[in-house]
Amino acid sequence: MRGAVIAVVNYDTSSPTGRSMRIVGHDASFGTAADKQPVTLSVDDGSVPNLLFTVSEKLVAWDMTTRDIAWSSNVAVDTTAVPLGGRLFTRRSDGKLLTLDAATGATLWDQPVADLKADGTLLTDGRWMLAAQVGTGIGLTLVAYALSDGHRTWETPRPKSIGFVWVFNHQLVGIAADSSTSTVLG
Repeated sequence: MRGAVIAVVNYDTSSPTGRSMRIVGHDASFGTAADKQPVTLSVDDGSVPNLLFTVSEKLVAWDMTTRDIAWSSNVAVDTTAVPLGGRLFTRRSDGKLLTLDAATGATLWDQPVADLKADGTLLTDGRWMLAAQVGTGIGLTLVAYALSDGHRTWETPRPKSIGFVWVFNHQLVGIAADSSTSTVLG
């Protein structure tokens, strides 16, 4: 749901990707079906409330007030992203960290990054863009990238007892793989 309008995804085997998406208007009418998947927003600061981001072969931003395409990018991206401060942070299919102007789709910067964990989820505490990187012999490493230009600012090995990391109330929280415990990491 974005801007009090909702996108409905129907998992339908008749479309090439096995799904179709429709934007439902304020009047409960359905928009035209599109063969797209909504991008999962791991964190959303509300800076672009009327845009819905989808992905199929390319990234598309939909204006939820008109149900029309606001912009599209020819860059193939991951299915997760972080809207923050009017920008959209995501990972390109070639592994680069990509930042776009969320309103126009213009590329602000892209930065090569080390091998990210397969799920590619990006997180932020509002100061850094955070990603799990596959380490050499040490498991996963949490890596922080600068919001301004994507340069690598710091990294730290993730404790083996931590299954995954999430942001809650501007703090990093580590959660055990079996979800039995959580730990504030910083």
